[in-house]
Amino acid sequence: MEHLKRRVPIFGLSLRVYEKEGDFYGRQYPIDGGRLDILAIDDANNFYVIELKKDGGYDDAYCQTKRYIQWIKKNKATDAQKVVGIICLNSPTAKIIKQVQRDDEIRLIGYAISYTEIS
Repeated sequence: MEHLKRRVPIFGLSLRVYEKEGDFYGRQYPIDGGRLDILAIDDANNFYVIELKKDGGYDDAYCQTKRYIQWIKKNKATDAQKVVGIICLNSPTAKIIKQVQRDDEIRLIGYAISYTEIS
């Protein structure tokens, strides 16, 4: 989240958290049927629906992100704005990898956590 506030590229993109006067802030952005983790925009004002998952057991993350993309397209985006989904999770399953590979609106980002003893 700090990277988005400081405009440090994340996922290879220059994104910032969505902010518009009179509208909700882009973190835990409320939509019909849920809250998307982060709604961001790029320098061209395209929307990014970012779903953060704490591990890899979320095959439903694809359907959830797809619903959020459709909601943003219908309720926020103009015809000129793209809406892209990013699912960020640890150890994705083969099922979600296949779903995302067939969908040009969603990117899948894997992450790993490591621990180092300090003292």
